[in-house]
Amino acid sequence: MPMFYGQILVQKYLVDPAISICAIGDAYSDECPLQVSNFSQGMDIDNLIAKLYLEGGGGGSYFESYELGAYFYSMRTVMQNTEIPFFFLTGDEAYYDKIPCDQAKKIFYTDVKTEIKSKDRFDLLRKKYNVFLIKKPYEGPNEVKILKQWTDTLGAERVLMIKNPKACIDVMLGAIALTTGARDLEGYIGDMRTRGQTEERISEVSAALKLYWESILHKTAHLVISDSLETVNPRIESFPRTNFKEIQTLVDQIAKDDSKSDPTKERKDMSILKNSYKNDVPNEFLCPITEEILVDPVMTCDGHTYERKAIEAWLSNHNNSPVTNLPLTNKNLMPNVVLKNLIKSFQKK
Repeated sequence: MPMFYGQILVQKYLVDPAISICAIGDAYSDECPLQVSNFSQGMDIDNLIAKLYLEGGGGGSYFESYELGAYFYSMRTVMQNTEIPFFFLTGDEAYYDKIPCDQAKKIFYTDVKTEIKSKDRFDLLRKKYNVFLIKKPYEGPNEVKILKQWTDTLGAERVLMIKNPKACIDVMLGAIALTTGARDLEGYIGDMRTRGQTEERISEVSAALKLYWESILHKTAHLVISDSLETVNPRIESFPRTNFKEIQTLVDQIAKDDSKSDPTKERKDMSILKNSYKNDVPNEFLCPITEEILVDPVMTCDGHTYERKAIEAWLSNHNNSPVTNLPLTNKNLMPNVVLKNLIKSFQKK
């Protein structure tokens, strides 16, 4: 998940993303058929994933209760200032045609008088999110029935077929990049090569996304995009530096400390790189505090990345983000390995 979230930020597929994690089982046989986390960012996402209960087992049929997820996210989520919402399902089985009244009452505390039709919930979900199913072939004789149900529900172009589960993240990133217009299919393939994916993986992901990309080109894809983009949260780089004086003092102190000792070769190289290719260095490669290319990038819990030395100095006297000025839920720092590798690749290139 850190790689998924990090790539969205670094490649600018989305701005200021927040993610909710959902685990779905079988309501007819499992004790915990639906688990849902709040929307969160940065390292908090991993903390929420760790709380999920992996029940295992299963009902022995070719169904899972995916309709519960469709009901919850279509009826029980509120999204403010949302620009382009996505909903990804991963699985290999079919969904149940209905949610019985007793099931709705037990799971959602909803006292309905008639059963809930699952197809209606998916139709409502598709009006609220850009919905995709990342589908692995079902090992059994019912694959044709399962595939027909999903293509009838979502459209064939939104059923993204893969065989290797490890391709799941690549397909999700690709669907996001194509939907937002951040990349065309060829451009996204280039991104995969940059992060070192094999040609076999690239071929599988390209095949999964091909039909969806064609639907975008032919303008037959139904895209859920806000009509009032001026109301969305501002981009990271446009946040007012409300702590400007404090930040400038911190930058000056770091520069003073560096002058007392010889900077590392890596830091010297990054300084030369920035001065030589000033207009070509992506903003994401720069620390928001020092405005220098990151050498030891680390992420705070809200997903923003800084030079370790700079953010450690800031957090020694503050409990808020130097970028957004919002309070941080904790002061944990996580190495941003993905961004560090991207910077190294840029440097080498």
